[in-house]
Amino acid sequence: MLQIRHYFERFSFRALTLAAALAATLVAENGRNFAGTFQLQNVIQGTAVQFDLKATIQNVSGAAIQNATVTIASPGIRPMPLQAADFQGSITGVKVAYHKLVTLSGTFTVPLLEYQQWQRGAMPNMIISYTNAAGQQVHDHVELAPVIAPVQ
Repeated sequence: MLQIRHYFERFSFRALTLAAALAATLVAENGRNFAGTFQLQNVIQGTAVQFDLKATIQNVSGAAIQNATVTIASPGIRPMPLQAADFQGSITGVKVAYHKLVTLSGTFTVPLLEYQQWQRGAMPNMIISYTNAAGQQVHDHVELAPVIAPVQ
């Protein structure tokens, strides 16, 4: 019985993670170029919050992306917009083919106010920056959904 429960929990976690990724992908194909899931680990809270971010991103932009940089930025729509300098960390050298997934990880620091918004259901404002085929600098929003933790 215990073995069946363990199998069911692992299956449920995988199914929920896949469903979140598929939902994010559907949103991406309806106006967003990038979508994926994210998970925060090793969170350290103070006046700012430092964490390790693991994200899986799918590229539905219509072209392969190379040498991109991923950052977390202020959404700028809160009652008091946060300063760009309050957001630290980036993942550089990101490469993701069209309609493919890439898994990224890096350490970031955000203001406590921003982290508290995430705890209330807001999503991180992840930006992927790259140079397109026309030589123009592009800054695209990544539509995110949290990874659902397995039931213990």
